[in-house]
Amino acid sequence: HLDAMTQEKLRRVVPADIPASFPQDGNRVLHWVAQEYLPYREWQIQVGDEKSGQLIADLAAQFAQWYLDIYPGMLLGGELHQQLGFHKISSLACNPGSEVTLIIILDGLNLIDARELGNRIRERIPGLQCQQSSSAFTPLPTVTDYCKPPLKTGVAPHLTKTAPIIGQEFSGRRSPSDQLNAAQPGQIFIWSMDEPDKTYHQIADPSITRRNVEGQLDNIVAKLEDVVSEVNPGLPLKIIITSDHGRLLTISARNIPVPEGMTSHGRAAWGKTSNQYPASGYMIQGNLVYLHAERFGLPNEVVMPLDESTFLTSDGKSGNEAYSHGGLYPEEVVIPWQEYVRYIVRPKLDAIVRGSGQSAARGTLELEVINSSLSPLWVETLEILAADQTLGTVKIDQEIGAHDKISAQIQVSWWPTVKQKPLLVGKLQALQVSENLRFHYECSVDLQVKEMYSTDTPDILAGLE
Repeated sequence: HLDAMTQEKLRRVVPADIPASFPQDGNRVLHWVAQEYLPYREWQIQVGDEKSGQLIADLAAQFAQWYLDIYPGMLLGGELHQQLGFHKISSLACNPGSEVTLIIILDGLNLIDARELGNRIRERIPGLQCQQSSSAFTPLPTVTDYCKPPLKTGVAPHLTKTAPIIGQEFSGRRSPSDQLNAAQPGQIFIWSMDEPDKTYHQIADPSITRRNVEGQLDNIVAKLEDVVSEVNPGLPLKIIITSDHGRLLTISARNIPVPEGMTSHGRAAWGKTSNQYPASGYMIQGNLVYLHAERFGLPNEVVMPLDESTFLTSDGKSGNEAYSHGGLYPEEVVIPWQEYVRYIVRPKLDAIVRGSGQSAARGTLELEVINSSLSPLWVETLEILAADQTLGTVKIDQEIGAHDKISAQIQVSWWPTVKQKPLLVGKLQALQVSENLRFHYECSVDLQVKEMYSTDTPDILAGLE
């Protein structure tokens, strides 16, 4: 879609990094796809020359062969199973942690769109801190019907119809804010949206499609921004963003007839065949690979192309299809996995407790609190402890402004003893009213203790002979 002059200029540009050969270590594959394959793939599409296209085809074929060989074992908990997206969801359900977790499943969000989405989140929602920006593998074939249900249930495609959904689910048309506000730590919620895939499948010029997709990414960030602002700031909130599948980054020709008795969508078809499968569970015929249902955890047999082709439409139409998916190219199989936590700025508060009193009796506490933050606070209580044992708690109930200080004198009837004095710790509780957040602060404690009777008996015979 570039003019001839622009294409010629791009052909003279050497990419910063030509991708290394496909990694022998399977643990490096996700990194290789994101950091080596994908940048070169983007450049290759812009340049469009035959040499770079053949290199991409060769690398994609190596990836497909590797994934076909390792994927059945991954389904059964073997090597790299923890890198499957739905296994990540299953692990999270088994160990949800102390946060309330919101899993956002976007439809057809590839790694490039995920990168743009992450940039927008950092710019517009500074309260979210990115803990992880990585990727995962999706089930086969890479179409919504086979990929999204596993993310919701944490099981392989052939088990999803009888498996319960992990947590409470919401559609993209409904905000989960109210339910999140009423949630308990450890609960999981799923927010499923049909974008940006829905926009990609609309017929439009590439430039218009790109602009529309960017608009959808902005819309997704706006929805997330609303959730972050509407949910109680005191709630420990974790947000995971992932996708059911990716998509080809180039135009795909519809030139594959749909096998008899099968149903197709994009670059995948499924149904029944009379094939006799080898032990590997897959068989290659020309540019197509057939998958055995049981071996690949599928409710039906599946056939996919090994090149960039797409199946004819259900009514036999050919032509070209942009942004197709369903096959085995790396950009279809590798999905984003981003984890965010809501970042809370703790106001800076310093407190000193002094005073004097009678051992195990009455005394006067002198409290001084300095607020060095930009936010006014409401100082609620002061607790004095000795070796984790509470001596007493007093109410302060006094506001302290931003960059201000307060003092208070409090009479108490539970003064520490001399033995307790070295063990004293003070804890101050303050409320940030604007955010409805409570914070606890440790205080410096310096209390003078007067004994009622001295335990030292004077030597009345001292000096006498």
